[in-house]
Amino acid sequence: MRHNFRDRSGFTLIELLVVIAIIGVLVGLLLPAVQQAREAARRVSCNNNLKQMGIALHNYNDRYKNFPPLGIGHDADQAWAWGALLLPFMEEVAAYDACDVENSEPNDAAKASVIRTVINGYICPSDLTPTFSNSIWYNSRTSRDGAKSNYVASNDHYEPRNPIYQNHRAPSGAFQFAGTDPSLWTGGSSPSSYRARRMRDLVDGSSSTIAIGERRDRTSNGSGNREAAVWFGIWAPRHNRDYAYDAAGTGRQYINKGTGWWFTTGFSSNHPQGTQFVFMDGSTHFINENIDHVPNTAVNSTFERLLSINDGQPVGSY
Repeated sequence: MRHNFRDRSGFTLIELLVVIAIIGVLVGLLLPAVQQAREAARRVSCNNNLKQMGIALHNYNDRYKNFPPLGIGHDADQAWAWGALLLPFMEEVAAYDACDVENSEPNDAAKASVIRTVINGYICPSDLTPTFSNSIWYNSRTSRDGAKSNYVASNDHYEPRNPIYQNHRAPSGAFQFAGTDPSLWTGGSSPSSYRARRMRDLVDGSSSTIAIGERRDRTSNGSGNREAAVWFGIWAPRHNRDYAYDAAGTGRQYINKGTGWWFTTGFSSNHPQGTQFVFMDGSTHFINENIDHVPNTAVNSTFERLLSINDGQPVGSY
């Protein structure tokens, strides 16, 4: 029996190549859309993290009648950061109890496992760098590889300010380092207004004052020991700026820009074209990296006014 193969229908080689090319084009068009959808979901998740921090700030204030300080400790070598103080109000009571902030320091040997606790609410989903990175300042300066954080508290409209140990003016931001002030452990009255903010200190209004913003990790670019942040502690708080690398953000650099040491005194993210913030009233905002910003000692730009609690100037649109 003979078969007439010429009567059978099918694709020629050229037709198959054309179909494959069309599929390739469609995939190429689809992938950016998928990536954009993933980033949009990550940005929403990051926004939710900041919303939870905003709620935690107000719950902390309701209990103690002041907002948490930037950091507080029992000596001048290391201190617990605001992220540790907020844990009970972030549904992380077990982690807070394990820290035992009133009786220990984050560099104590007994706390080596505690500070490696990953707090998902302090991690931006768009930051895919290692959770434990020895390029983060605290981790690089101690033998403790602690869990990173992608969020830092507003300290000043320009450079980090530490008037407790340095000859600095009082910081203009919402979070100030408290040193070893014992009254703050129980939320009592602070002898210095810069050590723990109260609602009355927000002269410009809570809706016009940045509380916490993002900072991305740049581990992949090999820039050294100045990356992201950690949620639990501050290393060398007596230094001019070292404590800021771990927990504080300022207006020293433009959003998403800057290199070297000063990059990690600012705010940045992996979100395209800007960074997310929570304000002192609990509202969240995405601020474009091209916002009006003139980094200097004077409060004379929109971003600086948002970072300052009492400059007395109208913010304007942003």
